[in-house]
Amino acid sequence: MTRLNQPFAPTEGTQIEGGIKFNVPGTSVFLNAAVFDITQTNVLAPDPVSPLFFVAPIGAVNSHGAELEAVANLGPGINVTAAYSHVDIRTIRNPGSPESVGLSLSGVPSNTFRMFATYALPTWSELYGLSFGGGIRYAGTSPANDVPNTFRNSTVTLFDAVAAYDFAKVDPRLQGMRLQVNVTNLLDRNYFTCQAGACYRGQPRQFIASLIYRW
Repeated sequence: MTRLNQPFAPTEGTQIEGGIKFNVPGTSVFLNAAVFDITQTNVLAPDPVSPLFFVAPIGAVNSHGAELEAVANLGPGINVTAAYSHVDIRTIRNPGSPESVGLSLSGVPSNTFRMFATYALPTWSELYGLSFGGGIRYAGTSPANDVPNTFRNSTVTLFDAVAAYDFAKVDPRLQGMRLQVNVTNLLDRNYFTCQAGACYRGQPRQFIASLIYRW
């Protein structure tokens, strides 16, 4: 609800997207590429009168960009995924704040990159069933305020890790059972992201253990 206790109109949008998928001949390398253009109306943002307590429809925003992804098997048990995206998102209509038209929305990095690799131990290993991996996440700089985009958030690079054990490798009767431990922000980097007048601390190092059964 708005500060005037009125319901918001639903956010609507139009999207144009195109892409291509390609398998590099003679390899287990798959490439995906896509471009997009999205326009949304009745988008909500902090109310300029009471930014800490209410939001208001700002009019319309447009985002356009491209996404690239590569998935590859580099050898027995070795799998790698890498992805890059570029997005330009800007306000294109805002009757309540015309000076924001043409400016980038805060807190949205223009460039992001991630890569993750895993390795599953071979059948002859005494630890057959065990797999582990690690990856990197990068977020480029972004505006820290909406108007007039005078401050910017710093770039952020984070590392993640995973280890898993597939019980079916040692006992077929345990097909579908898997123990997995994920660690995000492995180096426990302390960082902040500012958006629309408020700053938020990034997620610190986190461990998540899961016992998974699929049937």
